[in-house]
Amino acid sequence: MLDRLDIADRHENWDAYEKTYNDIIKFNGLYAKYKILPKDMADSAEARNKKRAQSYRGVEPSKKNDPMFGEALVNTRRELDKLEQEAKKK
Repeated sequence: MLDRLDIADRHENWDAYEKTYNDIIKFNGLYAKYKILPKDMADSAEARNKKRAQSYRGVEPSKKNDPMFGEALVNTRRELDKLEQEAKKK
């Protein structure tokens, strides 16, 4: 449900957001021991945003894929420099 809430929020689909929020309320009524509290929703959203901010084109850096990121960032920087130079010429 937190996934659906996040997707609805990012796509600004407020009908889906409201439906999911209502599903959470129903869930909380059925499973009081496992309630999803507003703090849980906020923590989930914060963790997702942090993970997105740390990712590069949808891939989260790790020790295993660090070499790939270094090369990708260098190549991206080269392309941006090239485009900037071309824009200056025009």
